[in-house]
Amino acid sequence: MSVWVREPTCGCLIRVVGTQAHITPNPTFTFASNIAEERVPPPPEPRSINKIFYLPRSTNPSCFQIPDIGENVQFAFSPQYTTMLPKFIGEGDAYLFLSEFEEVCSMMLFANVSLDVVRLRFIPFALKDSAKKWMHSLPGNSISTWDGFVRVFLRKYFPNGKTVKLRNEINHFVQLEKESFWKCFERFKLLLAKCPHHGLEHWRLCQIIYEGLDQSTRTMVKSMCLGGFLNKSETEAREFLEELAEKTLQWKTTRDESPGSRINDQKGVFRQWQTRPTLKLDLLH
Repeated sequence: MSVWVREPTCGCLIRVVGTQAHITPNPTFTFASNIAEERVPPPPEPRSINKIFYLPRSTNPSCFQIPDIGENVQFAFSPQYTTMLPKFIGEGDAYLFLSEFEEVCSMMLFANVSLDVVRLRFIPFALKDSAKKWMHSLPGNSISTWDGFVRVFLRKYFPNGKTVKLRNEINHFVQLEKESFWKCFERFKLLLAKCPHHGLEHWRLCQIIYEGLDQSTRTMVKSMCLGGFLNKSETEAREFLEELAEKTLQWKTTRDESPGSRINDQKGVFRQWQTRPTLKLDLLH
């Protein structure tokens, strides 16, 4: 015996023969929809004018990503530490500020806390005014090491143009008129401290000093070296210039403290006092 039944999956009629004929010829099928019902979001609640005009406060994330110091490590400090820090407002010597800041942080010792973490934690308290605003403008979590901060900081406050300018000043350094050698040499060292990455070798620095001296000072150097200053090594030349600066400083101090210098100073004051009435009379006429 054979019967015709409808296939549930495709809906086609099929013939069933023999033992399969007991299948119900007219089965009932239930069809489920394959299309998911789209949920329409509820309309937004109307905002008041007060909320539109006065938005809630929002802040940018910190640019510092402090390294993890461990779960059992306590890193707490009192406000008095921040008063010890040098301040940078966006102007001044950037290298000098970094050196002073690192010196202060080296005295702050915390158990199981690295020096990098201490510096990154304290540097926001040392930046003020425009430097503080610049720090807040940096991308969030963009600085995770102290070297990374120094690189970004110097790129901002010690650009390449400033380096080129200071290098030119170093290469064209000369002794001023009536300037003693120790003042000249001290001014040269301060200029080098402003640009510690000048890249000039020691022999070149000695050459700049020697060629920048006036005629009388260069004659003194030649006489003290018996004309052999240029025959010295760069180490010997540097030590000689240091020693000469110290000697000229002592000569100046001894001369200022001598009785003759005080008498000359008094004579100069007396001459100025004598000329004052004449100046007043001239002004009256």
